Amino acid sequence: MTGAMRAPLPADERRRACRHGLFALVVGNAILCLPHVVLFARAGGGELSSLALAFLHLALLGQMWGAVLALGLVLALLALAGPLWRAVPVAAPAAYTLLHAFLYIDRKVWAILHFHVNRFVLGVVFTSSGVKSLEIPWAEIAQFGGALTLLFALELAVYARGARAGGEEQAGAELRRWARLAAVAAAVLAADRAAYATANRVSRSDVTEAAEAVPYYRAEELRPLVKALRGGDPADGGLAWPARPLRFEPPKQKLNVLVILLESFRADAFDREVTPNMWRFAQEAQWYPRHRSGGNGTWFGAFSLFYGLHGAYAERFLAAHRGPLLFDRARELGYDTRVMAAQTLASPPLRDTVFANVPPSAIDDALPGAGPAERDEELARRARRFLSERDRSRPFLLTLFFDSTHMPYSFPAGADPYRPYPEKLVFRDLDEPQPRAPIWNRYRNAARWVDGRVGEVLDELARQGLGQDTVVLLVADHGEAFWEHGRFGHNSAFDREQTAVPLALRVPGLAPALHPETSRHVDVAPTLMSLLGCESPPRDWSHGRSLLALPPDLPQVACGFRGCAIVEPDGYTTFVPAEGGAAAAQVYAPDYRRIGDRRGRLAHLSPHVSETIAELGAFLR
Repeated sequence: MTGAMRAPLPADERRRACRHGLFALVVGNAILCLPHVVLFARAGGGELSSLALAFLHLALLGQMWGAVLALGLVLALLALAGPLWRAVPVAAPAAYTLLHAFLYIDRKVWAILHFHVNRFVLGVVFTSSGVKSLEIPWAEIAQFGGALTLLFALELAVYARGARAGGEEQAGAELRRWARLAAVAAAVLAADRAAYATANRVSRSDVTEAAEAVPYYRAEELRPLVKALRGGDPADGGLAWPARPLRFEPPKQKLNVLVILLESFRADAFDREVTPNMWRFAQEAQWYPRHRSGGNGTWFGAFSLFYGLHGAYAERFLAAHRGPLLFDRARELGYDTRVMAAQTLASPPLRDTVFANVPPSAIDDALPGAGPAERDEELARRARRFLSERDRSRPFLLTLFFDSTHMPYSFPAGADPYRPYPEKLVFRDLDEPQPRAPIWNRYRNAARWVDGRVGEVLDELARQGLGQDTVVLLVADHGEAFWEHGRFGHNSAFDREQTAVPLALRVPGLAPALHPETSRHVDVAPTLMSLLGCESPPRDWSHGRSLLALPPDLPQVACGFRGCAIVEPDGYTTFVPAEGGAAAAQVYAPDYRRIGDRRGRLAHLSPHVSETIAELGAFLR
C-alpha cells in the first residue's frame, strides 16, 4: 500500500511518534546550543584566565542544556495530557525556535550592555516605540524574521524525522533514553556548580565573575525578569514619600524654567570647538565640570534628575504611577508646563514616571522627521514658536529633550566637519570593538548639530527678553562609551564615559561661577524646588542637596538595571548589585579596572556603602 493510502496510526502510536519527535528535538537543540556557547564566551570582550574561560564554557553548556531539557520535559508532559498532545508537533518546534531567538538577543544585549534580558529589553523588543528608538532598519528586522522562519522550518523537519524513525520501541526503552539524556545534562550542571562553589571558596574571583556572562546563572538574577513579567512592584510601589509634608512659601519671583536635556552626551564632547553655543552659555552660568549623572541610561538619569532620588526607586514609582514633586509644585503656582521631545517618551517609560504628572496634552514627543537630526530641528522650531507665542500672563516650565547624539549619532548631509566617519552604524554589529576614531567623529558631528539647535533656542530666549526672568538648566541624561573599558554605548557600566556629563545652570541674579566640587543629578530637583519656594530640607524628600550650596567632594551615586554605584572623590567606584547588596559589592579603581582582592577597599568605603543603602530605603514603608 502506498504512503498516500496508508491508514491513520492508532492514537497510542501517534502519541509515541510525538514523543520520539520531541526527543529528536531535544538532542538536536542541545547540539544547536554549541555555537551559542562559543559566541557567548566571546561576547563582551575582556581577557579571561584559562581557568575562567574553561569554567565559562562549562557553565554556559550546563545552563543551555538545562534549559533545552527542561523545555523538552514540559512539552513531554503536554504530550501525555489528553488531547493537548496534538499541539506538540507545532508547539515544540516553535518553542525551540523562540529559545534560540532569546539566546541570540540575550547574547547581543550582554555583549553591548553587560546585563541580560530584563524589563527594559522586553519594552524595546515588544513595543513599536522601543524598536523605533533603536533606529534599526526594517530590512534588518525582516532579515532576523527570515532567519527565524528558516530555523522554525528546520525544527519542524527534525521533529518530523524523529517521529517517523521512532519504530515500535518499548516504553521502558523510551524511558531509559530520556533518563540517559537527563543524566548527561545533570552531570554537566553539577560539574559547573561544583566548580563555581570551589572557586568561590578559594577566592578565585576571576572564575566567579565569569559567571556573570551566563544568562541567569544566579537565581537572584531571574527575579527582575520574573517581576517584570508578572507586573512589577505593588500598586503603590511600597513608597513612603515624601517622608513628611513639605513646607512652601510663595517665591519672591515666579521665574520661568527651561530645562534642556541632551541625549547620551558625554562630558568630554562638551568644549569650545565642538559645542561653541553651549560652551558660551556655560561660561555665563554656574558651571559644574565634575558633574555625574544619576544613571548610566536614560530612564535612571532622567529619574534622578527630576525626582532628586537615586534611580533604584524608578521601578517603584513606575508601579505607583507617581511623578516628581517639581511638576506638582509648578502646577500649584500656575505654571504653563510643557514637555517637548524629539524621541518617544514611552520607552523607556518616562511618560509613566518622570512626566506622569504632566497632562498628556502638554507633552509633544516622537516628533515628525526622517531621523533624529530632522526631529531635533523640528523640536527647536517648536520651542522657538512656544517662546514667541506663549501666554505672557503665566510663567512657564519647558523641558526640551534632544536626541541626535543617541546612537546612530545623526546629522544632516553637509553638517560633518569631523571626518572620516562611518556612513551608518548597525546596532547588532557593535558587540565587537571597532576603530574608535571614525565613530568618535560621527558622534562629534551629531554633538555639533545639537549645539546649533540649542543655540537657536537660547537665541530666541534672548530675543524675547527672557534672559533675566528664566532659569536655564543645560544637562545630559547620561554619557556614552566607545570601548574605553571594553564597553560601547551606555547602560553597561558606571565608568566616567557613561556617567560624566555637562551641567550648567543659569539663575537670574547670580554671577557666573565655576564650581570645583562634585555634583550629582539628584542635586538638581532640590535646587529647582527651592527656587519655587520649597522651605523643607531636601532630606525630607530627596537624596540630593541644592547645587547652590554644595559641600565639598560628595560621593556620587549612579544607578542602572543591575544596581547602583558609589563613585568616590578619589575616583574609586563601588558597585552594589540590586540583587545581593553590599555582600556582593564590587570595587573598581579610578581607571575602572576591577580590584580582585576587594576586602580592604570595601572596609574603607563601608560608611559610604552603608549610607547609600540607607538612602535606598529611606522612602520605603
